[in-house]
Amino acid sequence: MVTRHGKSCVLAALFLLFVAHSSMAAPRPVLLRPGVPVSGAPLITTNLDGDLLLAAPSPEGITIARLDPFDASVLAKTAIAGGGRVAGILEDGKGRIILAGTTNSASFPASASAPGPDRVFVCAVDAGMQKVAAVSLPMEGKALALARAADGSLYVGGVTSRPEVPGGENGFVIHLDPASLALMDTLFIGGSGADRVTA
Repeated sequence: MVTRHGKSCVLAALFLLFVAHSSMAAPRPVLLRPGVPVSGAPLITTNLDGDLLLAAPSPEGITIARLDPFDASVLAKTAIAGGGRVAGILEDGKGRIILAGTTNSASFPASASAPGPDRVFVCAVDAGMQKVAAVSLPMEGKALALARAADGSLYVGGVTSRPEVPGGENGFVIHLDPASLALMDTLFIGGSGADRVTA
């Protein structure tokens, strides 16, 4: 029986194997607990089949990979142009891998034509690792969390300092259509202090 602590250790070890055998020339990664985003570091989670899903900074932008859970061999891999910080990665139940994060890169496929303030993005790739959607949400700020509801809807949480929202830093939750990634609703959470949505 593998305990929760043991599972974390196994995933961490598999991640190191992936780094050792992959061709990514990314900066030396920071070891982290699976599913916990760290600025500049890879993010690891699992899908329903037990495969590992990895999103990591690389010279190509953001590399996305599906790994064998036993030896960390690469089952499928692609890269999204531009750079950014990935806040969440998950599989949507239909084989698509969804990423949410923050970018200020002009070359990111969902970004504006020139660098600007941090923008929240959501991107989807299909089972064959082909990009099927990438949206830059109308939100200046940082994405800090990604979740999928029972009905398949996607939610992105984070923090923004938009001037039209009083109270300084405020948390936000964005509700997205799971098929098109279209914006369905936005909720701001905050008061007189700094607030953020992290889970």
